[in-house]
Amino acid sequence: MTKRMPVGFFTLALFFVFEYIGLTLVFGAVNAVDFGVRQYTEVGVGLFFVVLGLISLAVSLTCFLASSDAKAARSLKWLGGLKPSWH
Repeated sequence: MTKRMPVGFFTLALFFVFEYIGLTLVFGAVNAVDFGVRQYTEVGVGLFFVVLGLISLAVSLTCFLASSDAKAARSLKWLGGLKPSWH
């Protein structure tokens, strides 16, 4: 197993956690009868977690679909300082 696979599995697990938290917050706030400041905040935080989940899904798919560790590292250059390191 290459060194990028544990990063791929970890970020795939993070995808499910972030999406669960985000969608729970969004749909919990949308079902409220009176839509106030608290519900807007919950929707905003929920959407933030959904975006984090989509980023972690993109990272995990890049790790799984790259043919080598070097190609995966080049493909994740857009993350900047958050890029995972397996060297």
